[in-house]
Amino acid sequence: MFKKNELKAAGKNYRNLVSFCLGLSVIGVLFVYLNKNSSILSLLSNVSLVKVLVACLSGFLVSTFVTSITQQFMANSLRCRLGFRESFALTVLARSGNTLTPFRLGTIFRASYLKQNHNLSLIQFGSMFLSLQLILLLTGCLVTGITLSFLSFEYPGIKSSVIIGFFLLFFFCSLLLYRPIHKSVPGRWLGHKISLFILGWQALQQDRVSLAVAISGRVIVLITYTVVFHFVLSELGEEVEMMVCLFFSSVSSLTMFIQIIPGSLGITETIITFTAVLFLLPPASGFSAALVIRLCNIFFLLLLTLPCWLFLTPENRQKVSGK
Repeated sequence: MFKKNELKAAGKNYRNLVSFCLGLSVIGVLFVYLNKNSSILSLLSNVSLVKVLVACLSGFLVSTFVTSITQQFMANSLRCRLGFRESFALTVLARSGNTLTPFRLGTIFRASYLKQNHNLSLIQFGSMFLSLQLILLLTGCLVTGITLSFLSFEYPGIKSSVIIGFFLLFFFCSLLLYRPIHKSVPGRWLGHKISLFILGWQALQQDRVSLAVAISGRVIVLITYTVVFHFVLSELGEEVEMMVCLFFSSVSSLTMFIQIIPGSLGITETIITFTAVLFLLPPASGFSAALVIRLCNIFFLLLLTLPCWLFLTPENRQKVSGK
């Protein structure tokens, strides 16, 4: 008979193996796609590398700063005193883990770090993480629904059922985020754990400042990446209206929920490639823009991962805090 821990370890290894194989498959498909579509390589060769790096760097920094500030505010709501520089380094490392490894291992690292260094329980972290994900989903669905509503007048290929679906999902997320939850839960061990989660959830619900920072921050990130998409597409020789770029920005944020493959590799590119056709854009241009932004973000993460890792070492944190 296998022990329970051995079965869990075997299941985890199996999931990692499946994710790794899927990642390799996606990379293989992308490689074949690039070989068969030489126009993509010619498009990329005409791009000004310095200009694109600067544009993508602005989006990367805004996104990382906003996530760090939001994480800091929400952690403080749960009585977890997290400094901004520490939150920034933790955000970079978590993103590196989520981008380069399967099944959000970066999120697991973030939870483990906060538990070991700030005594934030995994249950409290769960309430904070769920709040952040709901806000990301809420803003993404709302902005996507609004952009598709306006674009549907100009592009008849957009179906009204899709627009309604995004608004319904936004409404459902709003109910989850703001609906009051009762504390009383039956049971001892399980009831205690659920009660702790609810207490953390209520603390975040009642902190209107944190929620306002999180929601406004996500809107700023979406607007920033709208400009980034517009700039990259213009470098590829495509004149695209800002509303279309706002759609690309919002739908890209929603693809991050699909983490079967590390960093949703290939999923974002595929969705933007196919939706580009709706807006009378060449699929190669949509694919190239998404690929350029992804490669730039990975490049920035690789540059910052080691410095952030060194910053979060116990010795360095003690020096910074003056202990």
